[in-house]
Amino acid sequence: YVSSAVQSRTGGRGAENSKHMFPMTHLLARRAVHLNRTETQTLVKLSVKSCVRAARASLGLQRFASAVFYCNLAVEIACDHGMKDSQSTDVIFTKHIPDILQEANQQQETFSRQETIKKLEHKSKLRERVGVRRGIHVRGILLGPCIYPEFLQRELIDVNVIGEELCWPLLLVYEESRCTDFLRQCSEAATLDEILEPVLDCPSPPYWDPEHRYWRSTVSLYFIAHQVPLMKGGKSEWLTDPVTGRRHQPTWQRIDMGWTLREFLQAEGHVVPGYPVIHVVLSGSKFEEKMLGSDPVEFFPR
Repeated sequence: YVSSAVQSRTGGRGAENSKHMFPMTHLLARRAVHLNRTETQTLVKLSVKSCVRAARASLGLQRFASAVFYCNLAVEIACDHGMKDSQSTDVIFTKHIPDILQEANQQQETFSRQETIKKLEHKSKLRERVGVRRGIHVRGILLGPCIYPEFLQRELIDVNVIGEELCWPLLLVYEESRCTDFLRQCSEAATLDEILEPVLDCPSPPYWDPEHRYWRSTVSLYFIAHQVPLMKGGKSEWLTDPVTGRRHQPTWQRIDMGWTLREFLQAEGHVVPGYPVIHVVLSGSKFEEKMLGSDPVEFFPR
């Protein structure tokens, strides 16, 4: 089996001169568990040079145990051959073995540290996600599927825990211009008035509002109640009227600027579509009148 594999990989040439020496040597290493070294060497002529090259290739593949194995095998071959010619290829390659072993040990330690750090970070993120889910549940916030996934880097982990507060991403949709602002972290304890101050009351108007009509004092805020189904146990279900048993229909609900973000999230009928979304319109405008008289489904993202 080994002999035929080597012949197919080397095209019948000497194994020690083949560029395919590493995969061939790796195959031998696996078979060496069942064959003693003398039997293995009768199948293929091993050399110090080929083993050192295999060790280097193993380092490149982060197979540190294999690198050490090939170095040890090279030392055994060198001892068996009793090499005396200091200028021979095998003797020259033998000098590289200590450096390869040292590098393998260093890389192994570095790799182990990195893996340990990754595991700790993963556990920390899991604890954070559990804390986020528990915090959302305790607050009675209803969470549904995300309708604007393009703004998210990750799913629920985008909600962070800072101290005892949840910090949410927040999407502001300016319906008349169909533009948006995405705020990555907003404390649930902050009022919407405080959150919107740096966004709307800025000296320079955004490109979509050249007349600078949008200020905190000139806008109205809305959300769509029952816009998405409730996610529960990995399944989605629409909320129903307890009296009629019928599904609630989406409706526009006005938001008080003095609410905290937490109060907004806990508003009646508010199933958060992945993260909070606020629709911003000019107060008393014809567009606001038209929007409130329309079916909110028309304003769902397409």
